[in-house]
Amino acid sequence: MRFGSQTSCGLPTCPPPAGIFHPAPTTRTQPVSLLALRADRDCKRKLLTILDRVFPEYESLFSNVFIQSSRTLLQEAVSAQEFASFDLNELTQLLHRSSHGRFGADKAEQLQAQAKQSIGVGFLADAARMELHCLLAQIELLEEQQDQVETALANLMQQIPQFITTLPGIGLATGAAILGEIGDIARFASEDKLIAYAASTPPFTRLANSRLPKLI
Repeated sequence: MRFGSQTSCGLPTCPPPAGIFHPAPTTRTQPVSLLALRADRDCKRKLLTILDRVFPEYESLFSNVFIQSSRTLLQEAVSAQEFASFDLNELTQLLHRSSHGRFGADKAEQLQAQAKQSIGVGFLADAARMELHCLLAQIELLEEQQDQVETALANLMQQIPQFITTLPGIGLATGAAILGEIGDIARFASEDKLIAYAASTPPFTRLANSRLPKLI
C-alpha cells in the first residue's frame, strides 16, 4: 500500500493497518474503504460525463460500462468517430478476446452502427482520450486499494474477539469502523453510555424489555 499521499480523485491513500482500530482523539473519520468507494464512484461519474460528450450512445451498448471488455475497448478508442473508423475485424477480435468469447461480430457491428449515427462531439476526442485514460488508471488503482483494505480488515477482524459482523447488514468495513469508533469498550460503564456516545439508538433497543446484544 502507498501511505501519505493522495490520488487525483482526492482519495487519501491507506494508513498503516496497525492503527485501524484506534479512534481519532477529537474527530471521527470515515473508514478508508468508504473513502475509496466514494472516490471510485466519483471517477466513474467523471468518465461517464466524458463519454456523454464524445459518444453518448456507448453506455447503452453494455450492461455496465466498467466491465473488462468495455474498459479494454476504451483503451483503444474513445470517440464515436474513432469507433466508426475502427477496423471491423480487429474490433471483433478485441471484443471476443477481452470478453472471453461473450461478445463477437454482432456486438462489433452494433457498436459501429451506433458510432456512425452518434451525435458525439468529435473535436473533443484528443482531450477526452487523455482524461479518460487517466480516470481508468485511477479506477483500477482504487479498486486495487479497496481489495487491499478489505484483506487487511479481514485479517485484523480475525485477531480480535468480536461478533458485530454476525449482525445482518454489517460487513467488515462497517464493523471495523464501529469498533474503531468505540475503541476500548471497557471505558463505557453501561449500555446507555455507549448508546449516548454513538448519539443514536438502534431500532432493536426500542423493543420492550430488550437489551443490547453483546457485540464485543
